Amino acid sequence: MKKRFLIIAAILVAGFSTSAQEKETPTEFSLNEAVEYAIEYNRTLKTSEMDVEYKRKQITQAISQGLPQINTTLDYSTNFGYEMNFGGNAIKMEDQLAFTATASQLLFSGQWIVGVQTAKIARQISELGVEATDLEIRSTIHTLYYTILAYQRMGAILENNLADMEVIRQHTENMYAQGVVEVTDVDQIRVTVNQLRNNMFSVQRNTEVNTNLLKIQMGLPVNSQITLTDNIDNMINSDQYSSLVTEQFDINQNINYKQMLSQEKLQEKMVSIEKWSFAPTISARYSYLEKIVEPSFSMSPSHSGAINLSFPIFSGLSRKSSLEMQKINMDKIRLNREQLEDNLNMQEVQYKFNLRNAIENYQLQKSNLEVSEKVLNNYRNKYDQGVISSLELTQANTNFLNAQTNYTTAVLTLLNAQIELQKLHNSL
Repeated sequence: MKKRFLIIAAILVAGFSTSAQEKETPTEFSLNEAVEYAIEYNRTLKTSEMDVEYKRKQITQAISQGLPQINTTLDYSTNFGYEMNFGGNAIKMEDQLAFTATASQLLFSGQWIVGVQTAKIARQISELGVEATDLEIRSTIHTLYYTILAYQRMGAILENNLADMEVIRQHTENMYAQGVVEVTDVDQIRVTVNQLRNNMFSVQRNTEVNTNLLKIQMGLPVNSQITLTDNIDNMINSDQYSSLVTEQFDINQNINYKQMLSQEKLQEKMVSIEKWSFAPTISARYSYLEKIVEPSFSMSPSHSGAINLSFPIFSGLSRKSSLEMQKINMDKIRLNREQLEDNLNMQEVQYKFNLRNAIENYQLQKSNLEVSEKVLNNYRNKYDQGVISSLELTQANTNFLNAQTNYTTAVLTLLNAQIELQKLHNSL
């Protein structure tokens, strides 16, 4: 029996251990994995989703106002034995206990009908807000991920270059000790080494800052450790850029435009609500009274009902003013929508122009990098043979690092231009 208990306990512990491992936060993320993780755990997005649920409850609340309303009351009253005197005849006021059930129903109200429709549009606006937040998070994750990869690339290049220059510095100091080179050659190499080390530390700090920002956007603790598994050089997709540049812009898919259209629909309903304020409202009511303890004389019927017709006549021009104000707001929203159309179409042209320029610059910087790397390798060989001075070598090394920086910047600019256009098309 004891042995069986131990086996069961071991199985349960193993199960809990496996479950805990499955819930462990991952530490390695590709770009797609980072995006999906952020979509699941980003706090801002969760708040937007709660707003949608809140709007759903508001719709239920608005609909319920037009559904039957049933209320019950239980009333007990006493006059403490008081007697009424009618010309010498005393009538005692008896205690009363009554149960009342009242049912009411709104039969017609234009404002209620439009109000329900308005609540549904408000929910749609909240859903578009979630979509907009989702798109913004995707854009932010892409930008931060690319930026970190760019810094990591430059950090690795600077680290390797620093190691090479340290070897050259040591070699130059040995040559100076033998009287082969001058002290200025040693100083020049030392300055280059110190500058490389400073640049490397700066890149490391920027990498750390952007990594922390990425973790916050993903909903991860800042003190957690993550590794980005993608390589920035592999992010370039020429075929995708060609299709983006030629893709037709459908403005109706743009999230900002969809939100504006929903705002316009909402304002149309607000105008309708004000119009319906001039119309009558019809409601019905039914009551049932059960006299549990009743006096000997009672004039209260057990059943009663009523139909109410409320017709607005004059409100001191208040309703008319409210209607005119809502119409003015409607005109303003339409003008804003037209302005947004122009701005989005202009942005689309500009973003495609930026993408074309980024593609051309990327190709140019890639070619320059290949040339500068060949030149640097050639100068290193010549320096080892004593053909050139340290000044010429450090200049070639500076040119190589500038080419690396320009290439990395061109890659990052190209990727960000892609993000801008995809975000505009709502296809990120």
